[in-house]
This record gives sequence, C-alpha cells and structure tokens, in this order.
Amino acid sequence: ASGSEIDMPRIENPERPINEGPLPDPVGFGPLQPAWMPRASHAGTYDDDWRKYEAPLPPADFSADFFQAAPHDQIFDLKGGETGRVFGLHPDGDYGFRLPQILIESTTWIGHDRIEARPKLISVALNGTEKTLEMLWNAAIPCEAGDMAVSKSRVHVKQMAGVHS
Repeated sequence: ASGSEIDMPRIENPERPINEGPLPDPVGFGPLQPAWMPRASHAGTYDDDWRKYEAPLPPADFSADFFQAAPHDQIFDLKGGETGRVFGLHPDGDYGFRLPQILIESTTWIGHDRIEARPKLISVALNGTEKTLEMLWNAAIPCEAGDMAVSKSRVHVKQMAGVHS
C-alpha cells in the first residue's frame, strides 16, 4: 500500500472465501449490539403491562440469553485449558495459544447463611493484534432478603495453570 492506502486484515469465512463471485454473508468478531437480532429477541416484552406492574425490573419473558453478546457460531462451553490458533490477525503471522485454567471459588454471607459458589467462565475476548485475552467469570446466588442483607463476600483463586505475567 502507498499514500493514503493501508492494508487491512481480511476476515472471512474459510468455507466461503471472498473471491471474484458474489460477496458472501459478512463474518467477523465482536459483540452483537443489544438491538440486533437475534439478541433483541431475548429482551422480553416492554409494553404497558410491564410499565404498570413490573418496571423497573426486567419483563417476565426476559431471557438471560440476552446477555450473550457473541454471534451464535462463536458460543462455546469453555472451561479453560483449550487451545486456539489465530490466523491473519497479527503482522508477524499466525500464532497459537492456550486459555489459562483458573478455578475460582466464592463465599457470600447473607444473614446467618454461608453460600458457596463456583463462578463459571462466561466470556473470552481475544485481541489478535495485541495477543491478549480477557476472561470473565460469573456466579449468581439467590438473595431474597435484598442486597443489604449481604454482610460480606470472599472470592478465592484456588488454582491457576497456564498464566504468564
């Protein structure tokens, strides 16, 4: 490339490469916006009944799948330790990686109850250019007495493998 032109990475479906024929459906990496289908179909019904009886809580037909921002073909049940390979996203060429294996335990005290939970890995974001990963874990516990009843929580990283600093 010269002048004001720059070379951009080509992100394409390996089963339908971009060629001289008609353009294939777009593919890529990144979150689906909340208003885009199919993600928006999980948001629930925000109608007059919702405004009158449920607001500001989510509607009764709200699905936690709404929080899944990845395209359907990029949703995996990851535990940590899986290997991956990045093609065409780094100027030095392709490279492989292994997700770190991290075991997290949490304990929360609500009133006189001690509740233990093991957060689940729910999101992995890869920055192919920077060669970095962001991993997110989540756990939910019932708290019928309200959040003010929580006296304390503790999160403990119990096991780590494959983590380099």
